[in-house]
Parts: sequence; C-alpha cells; structure tokens
Amino acid sequence: MLGWRLARGVVQPLSAAQDSAERIASGNLSVDVPSGSRDEVGRLLRAIGAMQEALRALVGEIRTSVDGIG
Repeated sequence: MLGWRLARGVVQPLSAAQDSAERIASGNLSVDVPSGSRDEVGRLLRAIGAMQEALRALVGEIRTSVDGIG
C-alpha cells in the first residue's frame, strides 16, 4: 500500500516533469505542461511550464524579427 501511494504521489508526477523537460529540450513547445498539485513536484511542474511559456515568447519574438528583416 505504501509503495503504491509513493508511486502515485511522487513517481508519476516526477515522470511527468521529466517528460515535459525532455519534450521542451527537443524543441517541442506546443504541448502544455500539466500543472500538478501544490506540493514541491507541482511547483516544479509550474516552473517548467513558465519556462516553456518564456521560450514560446522568445521564439515568437525571433520569428517576428526574422520576418521584419526578410
């Protein structure tokens, strides 16, 4: 029972954080990061989501600049 609760409460959210970070690292910014709960893992997921949003904005600014130069 304890192992199941540990897997459900810690391992699954950490796996989601890892998947999101790997997706962002590969350049895929299109899929939203799940926000998770209000614990430390949830805060980590929200930080990854904020990083993704900042990268989306940066890519958008770069595209706008390139289009302006073109």
